[in-house]
Amino acid sequence: SYFDPGTLTRDNTMISPFADPEYKPSLYYYTDAISDHAVRYIREHVASPEKKPFFMYVAYTAAHWPLHALEEDVAKYRGRYDGGYEPIRRARFERVKQLGLISPNWELTPQAGNWDEVEHKEWEARCMEVYAAQIDRMDQGIGRILKALQETGQWENTIIFFLQDNGACQEAIGRTGTWRRPVEPTLPSIPFDAIRTDVRPSQNRRGVPTLTGPFIMPGPEDTYISYGINWANVSNTPFREYKHFVHEGGIATPLIVHWPAGLTRRGDLEHQPGHLIDLMATCVDLAGAQYPVEYHGEKIVPMEGVSLVPLFKGQAINRKTPIFFEHEGNRAVRDGKWKLVAKENKPWELYDMETDRTEMHDLSAQHPEIVARLAAAWEEWAKRANVLPLGAWRAEAKETFSTRTHFTLSSGSQLKRSEAPFIVGKGLKILAEIKSVGSGVIISHGGSAHGYALYIQDGKACFSVRSQNKLQTVVAERPLPQAAGILSVVWSNGTVKLSWNDDVLASADGVPPLTSMPQDSLEVGRDENGLVGPYSEDNIFSGKLGTITIDILP
Repeated sequence: SYFDPGTLTRDNTMISPFADPEYKPSLYYYTDAISDHAVRYIREHVASPEKKPFFMYVAYTAAHWPLHALEEDVAKYRGRYDGGYEPIRRARFERVKQLGLISPNWELTPQAGNWDEVEHKEWEARCMEVYAAQIDRMDQGIGRILKALQETGQWENTIIFFLQDNGACQEAIGRTGTWRRPVEPTLPSIPFDAIRTDVRPSQNRRGVPTLTGPFIMPGPEDTYISYGINWANVSNTPFREYKHFVHEGGIATPLIVHWPAGLTRRGDLEHQPGHLIDLMATCVDLAGAQYPVEYHGEKIVPMEGVSLVPLFKGQAINRKTPIFFEHEGNRAVRDGKWKLVAKENKPWELYDMETDRTEMHDLSAQHPEIVARLAAAWEEWAKRANVLPLGAWRAEAKETFSTRTHFTLSSGSQLKRSEAPFIVGKGLKILAEIKSVGSGVIISHGGSAHGYALYIQDGKACFSVRSQNKLQTVVAERPLPQAAGILSVVWSNGTVKLSWNDDVLASADGVPPLTSMPQDSLEVGRDENGLVGPYSEDNIFSGKLGTITIDILP
């Protein structure tokens, strides 16, 4: 929901959008919230005495379903789509040719949907009006972000990459049913400070059931509707296919790069294909940095992709290997002008992207040698990239967990979810040998939703538990002595007891066992993934650890 999004997190704590002490708009709308926070970040960063570079990942969800928009934005588009799919699609096709965005020889793919056969035309047009309004609101927010960069003196030397993650979505969500809006709420209300984790809400907080179908106009917060395949076909003009597929309608999106201080090309179009993986390589190149081989002593996956910086100078990309794709069994490889593509469990198709960008003429029968070469290259990449076996994403294997009840660990130890102590409904006892007292995480298991962590902060031993996104922390009453010793925690039957050697430092009741197994791994001496406790990402233990033992308690 754009009006009541679930799984919101402030720092490391999940929150309700209506109980956020730092952000209290008169009307909560997620697109505005993203824009507001980005603007705030820019202004706070510039005001900080530490003059460091900044990075922002501004990930709008617009215009993903559900079709939620502010009525003032919808009003701008009222009546614009009353003529149906084909006139809009044809007009867009001619417009992009006129602007030079596509070549005049591109073919327009077949039209999806027949407007004359649409039963609920007013509702169908309203779907596209709301979709347009969602994008309009995002545009307004981007404008405010750019204005903040200008007003704070960051405009000239900030590089901006703007792109979309995939093509238009044809999914038919909430497009059937006979709902009518009830006069009064029919379900129990949900407190406004309650944390919602439902991705597709069944009701709003007032108790109104989520409304769908052609008798409910999309837009308000109690609706949950998508715009469907026919409007997605319009959005994808001139390509065919949609999100999920790796034909051009699923993957071809523009990349807009803006950097006044660093780009000499202004307003130029570049048709060399790029991939999302190229953005990291580009940023590393621009920074004059070297991509690391390891992090905290652990080898990391090598960087993929190539730098796009040559494009900024009108030069060719130095791409020595093809670009590969796989999503939900749909697969493709792009090598120069050739693109080999297939749907899940379907044969390969071959297209010449220079003469047939909209993939209308399959040349696989005419060039079997090219099909064989590119298919072999794709298979080799798929093996290396852990793509195989295809279809594995459909049915994940049943998870298995450790049956051990005793664990002996040391600094740097890491246990995967399947190897870590299975603590659902259980208690535990941790004994940590501290050879020299420092600060930071001694042991962490889990992340921002479920988990526990033992750490030292401000000289005091602390034990934090997160269960169903709720954080509870037990803090020692006094600092630890600057000497070697055994720091222990016993968590059993809802009680937590912290001790240093035989000296009890703190005890607290009302800390129930976890109801779900933590997603993140167990780590000794740090917490690299989702943070369990209220500490910073810079949390590596600064002291020296000896043996760490964990025992599962009944």
